[in-house]
Amino acid sequence: MYAQQLAASDLPIVDQDDRQRISIIHRAYLQSRWEDAFLELLLLTGPQRELARPEQLLDSSQSFSHHLRDRCWRHLRDRLAVLDRYGGSVAMEVIYSRLQRIPVVCIAAGIEPPGKVRQVLDRWRRKIDRRTDCDAVFQEAEQLLMAGDEVAALSMLEPLTRRYPGDRVLAQDVSSLKKRIVARIRSELRGARDRDEPSSVLQLLQQLREICPDDLLAMEMGQWARDCLAHNAAELLDARQSSTALLQLARLLEEGEPVAEKLGKLREQITRPLRPLIIRGNLPIPSPGNDVTLLIAGNPTLSISREEEFRFPSVHFGEVGRRWTRSPAHIADVKRWELLIDDIQRLAALWLQAPPQKAILISARLSFHGSEAWRISRRLSESAGQRSRGVWQEWVPGYSGERCRVSGTLPVWLIDDRGREIGQSIELSLELSPSDPGRGGLPITQAEIDQARHRILGSFDRELEQLASHIARARFDATLQEARELAHSGDLIAAQEVLVPALLGSLEHDQDLQRQATVELARWSQLGVEAVKVAIGTSRSP
Repeated sequence: MYAQQLAASDLPIVDQDDRQRISIIHRAYLQSRWEDAFLELLLLTGPQRELARPEQLLDSSQSFSHHLRDRCWRHLRDRLAVLDRYGGSVAMEVIYSRLQRIPVVCIAAGIEPPGKVRQVLDRWRRKIDRRTDCDAVFQEAEQLLMAGDEVAALSMLEPLTRRYPGDRVLAQDVSSLKKRIVARIRSELRGARDRDEPSSVLQLLQQLREICPDDLLAMEMGQWARDCLAHNAAELLDARQSSTALLQLARLLEEGEPVAEKLGKLREQITRPLRPLIIRGNLPIPSPGNDVTLLIAGNPTLSISREEEFRFPSVHFGEVGRRWTRSPAHIADVKRWELLIDDIQRLAALWLQAPPQKAILISARLSFHGSEAWRISRRLSESAGQRSRGVWQEWVPGYSGERCRVSGTLPVWLIDDRGREIGQSIELSLELSPSDPGRGGLPITQAEIDQARHRILGSFDRELEQLASHIARARFDATLQEARELAHSGDLIAAQEVLVPALLGSLEHDQDLQRQATVELARWSQLGVEAVKVAIGTSRSP
């Protein structure tokens, strides 16, 4: 009986708030909310914490606070392990901060922290940093996947597996993505072969080689596509469809087939120069072929017209400079300030000797003069003592003399590849006047007229070259429109036969039209932009 009374006397005193907290701890423990139960338990004092032990916990070898600490510590680590997957870096940061809080609150409450706290926290810190890095790369790869560039996405993810070789989750994600992409490409390869589309097969094989370089299906399909392209090119050459055959040979050259010499000869045969051949004077012997456009220049003619021109002195003047003068307002302020200072000195002397009744009036007068002098002195300090005034003079001197106009005409004839003749002319003119800037009204001399004639004669060659380039661009644009109309009607072969020779004979400064034609040919032939560049000789590849 005494032992029971003694044991009862050792029990801690539990008030109403502690009973309510113990009830909350029991409820959280039963609901497996270990962290909430542990944090509520730490609000109790040391002896009261054992009173919160639930009846379901039969093991009394370990204190309840240590038991709840270990449960909470293990639960948070399990949650981190579950979140250690793609897209879980943000949630892992939140759980990690709660994991860091456990040893901190243990030390603050006087409870021993869990074992190997520093090693566990450092390990999870490294895992979170790795997951953050992986998530950033996965987000970029996901954007590439949404854009349809699966190969680039996979090439971005594969270095992560080499950077983190022990990450099994990452390896599984990348491996499943690789298998899915390979299966999709193989399915499309079989469909392209069934449709007899060797160009599509080669494009898909390029993606498959980037993922699996030693794939047997890629080798087999590649050989079939190259044989099919070679057969198609031979048939097109027999059918005199050289432009389409040129594109097929360019795709074979891009695949490494030895057809460079054959492609070069075919390119020279079908090239159609769009820029007309400029001929000055008579036709050369032997004369050019019938498929060449000629631009024949005639003999230039020059004419000089003179007209009297008189100009009298103008009544209009303009500002040519500025000069500085003393400001009248500043001078008046200085005089007024000097008078006020004299008045202040005089009134101060009278104020010292005046009786009290007059001294009050003199003091008011002194105050007024002082405020006025202060206002003027402040204005003097802010305003400049000088001002600038403009100097004006007559703009243009008077003169009299002749105004000359030197005109030149160059007749040209355009003979196209169909034999049609189109006549036109290039006209240039140059005016000389005594009123030209820098002449000062001096008359026109014969030497200046001769110099103007030589300038016009020298400009004809430049204008002739520009006219030839303009004609070439117009012909290229018309050919491109014609090819588009043929393609719109469904005749893609005819569209390629029309556009490829014109693209080969186009000029370098027509790059905007060349880009449009390259894109159109790549779309019509289904061979890709790089193959078209190889065909026309503008590819950077060797």
